[in-house]
Amino acid sequence: MPDYSQGSQMGHLIRRPGRPLGQIVDRLWHVESTASQAEPDTICPDGRAEIIVHVGAPMRERRDGIDRSQPRHLLVGQMDHPVTVAPTGAVRMVGATLAPAALYQLLPMPQDRLAGQIVDLESIWGRWTRQTAERIAAVTDPGLALDCFERSLEALLPFRAHDAAPMALVVTRLERSGGHASVAALAAQCGLGRRQFERRFREQIGLPPRLFGRIVRFQRAFHALGRESGASIAARCGYADQAHLVREVRRFAGLTPTLLAEADGLTAFFRS
Repeated sequence: MPDYSQGSQMGHLIRRPGRPLGQIVDRLWHVESTASQAEPDTICPDGRAEIIVHVGAPMRERRDGIDRSQPRHLLVGQMDHPVTVAPTGAVRMVGATLAPAALYQLLPMPQDRLAGQIVDLESIWGRWTRQTAERIAAVTDPGLALDCFERSLEALLPFRAHDAAPMALVVTRLERSGGHASVAALAAQCGLGRRQFERRFREQIGLPPRLFGRIVRFQRAFHALGRESGASIAARCGYADQAHLVREVRRFAGLTPTLLAEADGLTAFFRS
């Protein structure tokens, strides 16, 4: 059953996919809101691309100071800035949060071309997107909707896996270090020179390794906001001081740590 938080009109369901999809998808999720209107939500970068199918009312987004209508179904590349979204009606969408190197396997092109982009999913997989949306719209149970979505995603799995395994291991090491592993050490792990490693990381992950590490560190801090003091978070996550933490939160969320900690809706969901 979806989880409806006390006092919230948004329900969500999150689960890990089974094999073979679990090798490239970190989590599947379903979000539904009974509200006809809602306050804008801030979506922060998390080092993951997303595949999203929306069968509710269209969403509007504000990014880089520009307001625009979002495509109904989305491929979200690696983001390094926050995006503000606002529903225009009831929300019902399913999504797949991909492992960092997974989109390169599904869509073997330089991922830095997609960085910062929110693309109409139909422009990538047209027939697949339309059929998937129809199947999801036809069921009302969130669990069944995720079942449909998981089966559809399995059809996208590549017949020939592109070799992203070495970079996936590097990303794992970078995340386990809290974003602090040195680029030189990561390059040595791949047996590459620094420049060649940085180029290959951008091509397969979508962002430079140092920027990806900053997002890893921000996400650790993001999850601790409201639970620890700012000074404690700064020290534990490796920021120089609390002022450094505040600057990085503003950089990746566009909000102060206090406002980000208090945010509800999709902002809270994506840090769950």
